[in-house]
Amino acid sequence: MKNEKTKLLMVFRSTGGTTELGNDFKDTYGYEVLFVNKVVEALTQDFGSFDAVLCNNAMPTENMTPNDTRESNNGLEFGIFFAKKVREKHPDLPIILLGTSHPDGELSKKTCFIMKPEFTSNIHKTIQKMLKK
Repeated sequence: MKNEKTKLLMVFRSTGGTTELGNDFKDTYGYEVLFVNKVVEALTQDFGSFDAVLCNNAMPTENMTPNDTRESNNGLEFGIFFAKKVREKHPDLPIILLGTSHPDGELSKKTCFIMKPEFTSNIHKTIQKMLKK
C-alpha cells in the first residue's frame, strides 16, 4: 500500500544508473522525483517543497563559483558543501549522500552517508527512518 507520495530531489551527474535509481523510487515506492544534474540548478531549488534529498557526494564543478569550488574540495565533497547550504534554511530536511568513499567533513543532523553501490530498497528504508525522526 502506497501512502502520500514522498517528494525526493535527486542531485547527480546524468548517468543511466542514476536515472534507473530514480525510476525505481517512482515505480516501486511511488515517490515523486525531481532529477537535477547541474550544481547551479541544485543550489536554487525550493527545498521546502521536498521531503528528502538524495545527492551524489562528488559532483563536477562546472558552473560553480571559485569560492563554491574551494568549499566543496573541487567537487570531491560536493555533498557536504551542498548539505551545509541546504541546512542554512532547512535544518530538518533529510539529506542522504551517496559516494564511493566516506566524506572527510562532519555530517550534520539529518544527514547520512551511504556507500555506493546500494540497493534502492535500503536507501528507501533510510529515507523513511529519517522522515520519522
